[in-house]
Amino acid sequence: MKAKLYPQTGVAASARRIRSMVRRHWYLIRSSGPRTAELIFWPLVSMLMWGFLQTHLAQTTSLAAKAAGLFVGGVLLWDILVRSQLGFSVAFLEEIWSRNLGHLMMSPLRPVELIGSLMLVSLMK
Repeated sequence: MKAKLYPQTGVAASARRIRSMVRRHWYLIRSSGPRTAELIFWPLVSMLMWGFLQTHLAQTTSLAAKAAGLFVGGVLLWDILVRSQLGFSVAFLEEIWSRNLGHLMMSPLRPVELIGSLMLVSLMK
């Protein structure tokens, strides 16, 4: 039986390396119950809390309450940004905590591919 060799350069090789890093983080998240619960619980709590407050403020008739409702809507959008940045940072820190960053730098994975995979992982989270 002959081994299947993949090209080591080009867009397909970069996509394969990025996909493998995303898969690594997916397995890490899926295998840990607290990580999976954290992905579901905290965004749900914050979106429900701020969403109900924003809905209540939007239904009132005073101008100050409507302005506060817009402010709370902005806080909701800001929370989405913070969550994505937190996902990126934690994914990178997990590479450091598992002492895997040195191994990744010795592999054919380029820094751009590492950053791309961390961005995809943060979007997944």
